[in-house]
Amino acid sequence: TKAVDLVGSLFGSSKVVAKVAALFVKEPTLGAAFAQALANPSSGGAGYSISEVEVGMVGVPLNGDPPNAAVQGSAPLATIDARPLGAVFQAGSLWTLHCIDVGGRAGVRWYQINPGTLTTQQVGTIDDPVRHYFFPSIAVNASGDVGLGFAGSHAGEFGGAWYAGRKSTDAAGQTSPPAQLKAGVASYQLFDGAGRNRWGDYTNTTLDPIDGQSF
Repeated sequence: TKAVDLVGSLFGSSKVVAKVAALFVKEPTLGAAFAQALANPSSGGAGYSISEVEVGMVGVPLNGDPPNAAVQGSAPLATIDARPLGAVFQAGSLWTLHCIDVGGRAGVRWYQINPGTLTTQQVGTIDDPVRHYFFPSIAVNASGDVGLGFAGSHAGEFGGAWYAGRKSTDAAGQTSPPAQLKAGVASYQLFDGAGRNRWGDYTNTTLDPIDGQSF
């Protein structure tokens, strides 16, 4: 059947319980009918259907909200909180990540979750003794390789773009050391109504649409 399930997976610790979602697509391509169904679930979308299913709880290591990120030349950048910032489903696993407090700095925590057994297959953390890493995003290819992108800064550095990755053959929970994709070039201040210096709130990491392997 032409069915698309929007599956909500709950994961949490004693401090954080949040809902993350991944799209399970049972068709080789996303046509106009699916796009219509996604935009307007009540439309029917030529045979497509969308449903949300709560599958249970997954325990993760204790974590807390990240501190705001020190940055050169301006007020600290708001890192918001420890909510999940994205999820992808690949080869039977749900991959997700968020920003957490790691020794008084913002860091990245990522998870590979088995939605069938409601267990973590691996958990990893990306952090630095000086630099904050925040607003992470994740992509996973069919080979099980992982790409992660995130922002980074410290008191002597403008906010910039950073990345890390792992091969499917790497040890569980391990990634490459963070590398800088683009250095920041100026100070940044954009306060919201609550007085927070908002740094866009998100990054995005995706697969190359041509080869489906590169990030």
